[in-house]
Amino acid sequence: MCTVDARRMTVTGTGSESTGTPVSDKIFWHRYLPFYELYFERLADAAWVMEYGVDRGASIAYLSRRFEHAQVVGCDIIEPRPEWPRSPRISYATVDQGSRSSLAGLLAGFPGPYDLVIEDGSHRPEHQANCLVATLCHVRGGGLYILEDLHTSHPEYRPRERSTRDRVNCYHLLLAFEHLRARRVELTDDVAQSLSRKSLFTETEVRDLYARIASVALYRRAALPLRCFRCGSDEFAYATLRCRCGTWLMRGVDSLAAVLTIREGGRPARSLLLSDVRRL
Repeated sequence: MCTVDARRMTVTGTGSESTGTPVSDKIFWHRYLPFYELYFERLADAAWVMEYGVDRGASIAYLSRRFEHAQVVGCDIIEPRPEWPRSPRISYATVDQGSRSSLAGLLAGFPGPYDLVIEDGSHRPEHQANCLVATLCHVRGGGLYILEDLHTSHPEYRPRERSTRDRVNCYHLLLAFEHLRARRVELTDDVAQSLSRKSLFTETEVRDLYARIASVALYRRAALPLRCFRCGSDEFAYATLRCRCGTWLMRGVDSLAAVLTIREGGRPARSLLLSDVRRL
């Protein structure tokens, strides 16, 4: 059983699977989980879950408890750390999101297809694009791909690297896909070409992604966070919308995520066990 204490910002549970792990900012800052739960209900029998970005391991601990029968794979550019959650169902792999060859090498042998993939890594637009292109074909039909902290690809987000600031990224692409799906309009040649011009995606990638994604659901936090990400306090100055430490709680571009449902009948990439996955 999994219990989340947002006040103490820890996850506790029974058994040997890392108790007292710090809670992910998915819960106390971004408040993503109530939105996710609308979709997680369909994954009751999830067998494989993957997340890019381990950090302190809070999200991995949560996922291993939320999907109690699933194998959970945590991917990060750093080597696995002793304090990360430990379980026979948790594996760690080292990968560089900035290298498509690194991603391809990782996914060529990983178990799958996946029921759920969460991209919560570096938050750099080009890395988000790389992971989306490389990983989506490894998610089963009806499964979910969640792109977190999509606000870093928003045109108004600062800082943004000058080299990618004016290029089409995941934010543009997913807004376009959602708009087309909502209007029940297919992807035209003109739109595909416009999305691949001065873009992080090729035209072939745009077309392939559109064919695989059945729906796009966007979330943006409109309420106050439960606690401050910087100091951990829940004592807020409501009149100024700041934490007592001075952190601005409702900045214009923050806490944006997209839940992608994969089209049924797709052909996810065939996966085998990866012999060099680091397992704790």
